[in-house]
Amino acid sequence: MSRKGDSMISTSPKSSVQLANDRRNDARQALDADLWLLDRGGAAVRCRCLDASNGGLRLLAPIGFGLRPGQIVELSSSEPKSNTPGATRRAAEVMRTHFQFGGDGDWIELGVRLRGPARADETV
Repeated sequence: MSRKGDSMISTSPKSSVQLANDRRNDARQALDADLWLLDRGGAAVRCRCLDASNGGLRLLAPIGFGLRPGQIVELSSSEPKSNTPGATRRAAEVMRTHFQFGGDGDWIELGVRLRGPARADETV
């Protein structure tokens, strides 16, 4: 864990972290799981789910994917082209972003709100 200004930064899902602009009122469940994040163009990047609450997730993704608040993305429990049986996909809206620099690399922390199951006819 490191300190940058007044906010604590950590990539550990089990640590106590003060989150910038966090809007969730529900309790969080710590997680340590890989997800795939897909944008509208079909590009995919592996990200790490740090915790979940009622209807939302906190994720870490590599910088450079062009993520911003208001963007609609799709989350997948498996690599998009793997056709893994039982894999799930959900549409989500990026609610907040926060950059994390140093230590174990440079990341963007995302707060996303789940929008329901992704449908084939929905543009993500």
